[in-house]
Amino acid sequence: MKILLRYEEPDDEDIHLTLRLTLPKKYVDGPTKNVCDLFIKQYNNKHGGANELDSQNFHLKVAGGDHLSRDSVMKDYVSEGDELYVMSSMDNQPAPKKPPAPVVAAPKPAASPYPKAAATPDPYAAKPSGSSSAKPRADGKVRCKRFGCNRWFDPADDKVPCRYHMSPPIFHETAKWWSCCNDKKAYDWDSFMRIPGCEEGFCSVDPPEQKGKKTVLGGCDLRGQIVPERIDGPPPPQKAFNQMARGLKAMGVEVDLLDRALGTLAASHSTRGEPDLEVVRDKMREHMETALLGAIR
Repeated sequence: MKILLRYEEPDDEDIHLTLRLTLPKKYVDGPTKNVCDLFIKQYNNKHGGANELDSQNFHLKVAGGDHLSRDSVMKDYVSEGDELYVMSSMDNQPAPKKPPAPVVAAPKPAASPYPKAAATPDPYAAKPSGSSSAKPRADGKVRCKRFGCNRWFDPADDKVPCRYHMSPPIFHETAKWWSCCNDKKAYDWDSFMRIPGCEEGFCSVDPPEQKGKKTVLGGCDLRGQIVPERIDGPPPPQKAFNQMARGLKAMGVEVDLLDRALGTLAASHSTRGEPDLEVVRDKMREHMETALLGAIR
């Protein structure tokens, strides 16, 4: 199970931490405290000392959903691709309802020795809604998987209105925005979730088809995108960005500055929600030329 964990409680953003984890089965089948403790251990390794955290005082909260007790089982409340927050003290926080006890199925009758004729499919039968990977809550509702929705709804109702985003979010430095709506940026989670969707439809438990792409993007992803090699002319953006990063590092310049600049340019130059890397490369070249000319003068 792949999840995204965030700790953003301190005002000092330099000591925030975001981790993308792929949980092995023992963590998925175990209590949430094991995942929380794993995150706190990584946090203390990076921000220990005066900022060291006591894992016993922290719990997980599903983004836009429930606070989870430390004894809650991960697979009962968390689904593939979910985003969770690591939060302190659960005082005054309502505990999530426990999932219903499993129903013991009645024993199946003995199989008939006579072969059964194959049933003819009904072309007018309703198609099942949602995917088998959607995990329902205790009340039977499942979470909408469209970008920016996260509403809990009855999977039997395929006409629940939904306002959502076409493309995945981008989290870069302190800025958060949707790659299909790059003119609307936010700098805290609540403001980010209030950015209205650009599409209207109905809630769905089927994740958007990303064709192997990430569901969350960052500024550094711009330098890691795979693009076809060109035989002549300027190098492709991915190769140019990587070469620039190596050159800046050799000069003692923080590569993070390049990532921030690329993220800003990508937010300003996109086509149908996707960064136009050719334009980003050309704009970066113009900025570099201007800086070099300024040094000459």
